[in-house]
Amino acid sequence: MIRYLIFGIYNLLYQALSICFFLYANTYLNGFLVPHNYYWEVNKQREDLTAASITQTIILGGEAFLLMLVISKINKWHLSKNIQTKNPKKIVSLVNGIYMTISLIFIGIIIYASFK
Repeated sequence: MIRYLIFGIYNLLYQALSICFFLYANTYLNGFLVPHNYYWEVNKQREDLTAASITQTIILGGEAFLLMLVISKINKWHLSKNIQTKNPKKIVSLVNGIYMTISLIFIGIIIYASFK
C-alpha cells in the first residue's frame, strides 16, 4: 500500500513541477524559438499574434510530450521493480493520459493568459 502512495505522490509532484516548468519556459525560454516577425512588423507590435501563440503552443506541447516520456520510463521502472504489477503498461498509459490532459489544459491556460 505504501508503494502505491509513493507512486501517487511522486507523480503529483512531477505534475506540479512540470506546470512550473511550462510557466518558466513560456516566459523565458520559448521566446527565443519563436521567430521575431511573429511579434513585430515594421517597428510596431502586431495586432494579430495568432502565429506566435500557435508556435508557442506547439513548443509547449512538445515539451509536455518529452516530460511525459521521462515520467513514463520512471513509472514503468517503479511499477515493475518496486510494486511488481503484472501489467505496468496499462497503469502507465492511464497515468500518461491523465498527465497529458492536465498538462494540455494548463498549457491552454498559459497561452490564453499570455496573449490576452
